[in-house]
Amino acid sequence: MCCTLKKIISQKRHNIFLIDYQLGKENGIELLKYAVKIGCKVPIIMLTAQGSRDVDIEAMKAGAADYIDKTQLSSPLLGRVIRYAILRNYGELELKKSQQEIKKSNITLQETFKELEKANKKILSQQKAVIEEEFAVIFPNTNAENAKNFYNRLRSLLSNHIFKYKGFKFSITISAGIASYNCELNKSQIQLISDADDALYMAKNNGRYRVIISNL
Repeated sequence: MCCTLKKIISQKRHNIFLIDYQLGKENGIELLKYAVKIGCKVPIIMLTAQGSRDVDIEAMKAGAADYIDKTQLSSPLLGRVIRYAILRNYGELELKKSQQEIKKSNITLQETFKELEKANKKILSQQKAVIEEEFAVIFPNTNAENAKNFYNRLRSLLSNHIFKYKGFKFSITISAGIASYNCELNKSQIQLISDADDALYMAKNNGRYRVIISNL
């Protein structure tokens, strides 16, 4: 009998199973465990005899949706137990489905975060290649306007050129501050550098990529 019942269960074409504990040489618990083992998703109700409390507990532990004492079996009771078992099973299946979808979404989010982290690391590595340097250039026998014209020509040349370094592409911009030496003002070298530095920061604060002549 159990072989026939196992075959029926394995077909997975029913919405619910009612299994009697007494099945001859084998019992309903063994059949219940078999159903769970092969992934049976429908609820299984165990029919037991009066006073078989231990069997009831064993059936529930083995995966039964519910159990019914055969001595108290009636149409209303049977209908109610079947209805509740099907509804509860449907709810559990929907819950598992939702959990699987959430798990899948979490995996997708984790993959997205990994891609974002990878992109962020790439951006950071590119930013490390962006270096801001400050240096001084001395133009002998050149007034401030001629120095400004030189920087403007240099800015124009660099703005159209893309540099490459270790697989990264980058451009260079120039901000310049110009201070000219006037022997009549008798400024010290330190003061002259300070004037040029102030003009440089004014160029940066005004949007960068500018050339400012100190008016001090």
